[in-house]
Amino acid sequence: MEGAVKGKPDITALVIDAGARGADMHVCGPEGFQVQIQKCAIQARVLDRLHMDSFATPDRPVEMRGIPESGSFNVTFAQSGVTAAWHPADGALLNFAEAKRLVLPAYCRAGLCQTCECAVLEESIFALTASLTAKLGYALICAAVPGSDIKIDC
Repeated sequence: MEGAVKGKPDITALVIDAGARGADMHVCGPEGFQVQIQKCAIQARVLDRLHMDSFATPDRPVEMRGIPESGSFNVTFAQSGVTAAWHPADGALLNFAEAKRLVLPAYCRAGLCQTCECAVLEESIFALTASLTAKLGYALICAAVPGSDIKIDC
């Protein structure tokens, strides 16, 4: 094929090129590959355009941490203006939002990981898994609970 280059692609060059073109980057793959891409995106200063889809093999399941015992916390969903009291029995923030009849841009259950990422505008979030990570200042609400009264941008 004309213009084809034989061999493995240069990951750094691909990330830099995508960043220079202003493209969003959607990456799916094992942890080592994602770490490599994330380092390149940080170096190229395009981390804000990187969207990663984590997956686990059957022999390496994602382990969820237990929800810490706490009282209730007020959760404000900034885009709808809805504020409601969250209790540990409500589970992850995505489940809580859906129980409040909020429709959020989250396609986690359809296999599109990290589409539920929301900016944390005020206070703290507790991640229920260490294997799925959100960008600094964001939370994956399918696997997070409030650590205090919070306001999230979703």
